[in-house]
Amino acid sequence: MPGPGYFVVDAEPGSTVSQYALVSNTGAAAVEAQVVPVDAVTSDTGGIAYRLPSDPRQLVGGWVSLAASRFQVEPGKGVVTPFTISVPAGTPPGQYVGGLTAFVPVGATQQSQPQQGQAGQQFAVVVQTRSVAAVEVNVPGLRRAAFTIFGADGTYQPDSAYVVIRVRNTGNVLLQGHGNVVVTRAADSTPIIAGPFTVDTTVPDSDFTYPIRWTRQPDLGRYRMHVELAPTPKPGTQPILLATPNAAPRAGTPGGAVTPGTSLLTAVLALLGVVIVVLLTIIALQLRRRGAHTGGMAG
Repeated sequence: MPGPGYFVVDAEPGSTVSQYALVSNTGAAAVEAQVVPVDAVTSDTGGIAYRLPSDPRQLVGGWVSLAASRFQVEPGKGVVTPFTISVPAGTPPGQYVGGLTAFVPVGATQQSQPQQGQAGQQFAVVVQTRSVAAVEVNVPGLRRAAFTIFGADGTYQPDSAYVVIRVRNTGNVLLQGHGNVVVTRAADSTPIIAGPFTVDTTVPDSDFTYPIRWTRQPDLGRYRMHVELAPTPKPGTQPILLATPNAAPRAGTPGGAVTPGTSLLTAVLALLGVVIVVLLTIIALQLRRRGAHTGGMAG
């Protein structure tokens, strides 16, 4: 599959759609390429990622059937192969995403030699380059865009402490998002963190986290976090039916579905009453203990 590309098909439940894929070789030597259908997921911080060829295929990856999966491709040439997408009967409306991933299987001659590690351990690194063409299947029916915020956590990485927002795309369409976050002390309204953030494309019915950098050593205490997140359907998505937003959660509760209206303005106005406030206990005490332990060892 040459360069970036994708397939977008409209299909009724119980129907089969026929397509063609081009597998090309841009290298200087002949290769035996393999093509495998895979499912798509939301990556840890938003954006679409694709499962490995060895992973189970449950949605689009399992709907795709290839006429052949291995191809001998000469340099500078390509092979056209047919494939079908069979949508199971009873599939709910929505957008479903998978992909066709093409790669040259790693053979014995391509595997790296074991390297010497610490304490006499050995390890090997195998690099597998893949090219993926997205397959988007649109099943007609009611479209619904919604994010649910489950809560937030304080976490520590070597470079800094972070506030991590936990979100789920609870709609049935591909969603992007934009929002605002404010973190204050529990008894003070002065913002410690304040600003907008954006969420890349997310797959329906999938979880992801959004980390926001804080400081290397936050003070011990309790903090209040206020998050607003407006879902934005991917450009080109069909009109979305207005749904009544859930009631705003009380302070300290970990969730609240966010459902947009027929326009972005309606969505933002609805979100004014659909926000999340989470009390965070930050891990400064743990950091201090680590610092004390390190200082003791240094002594």
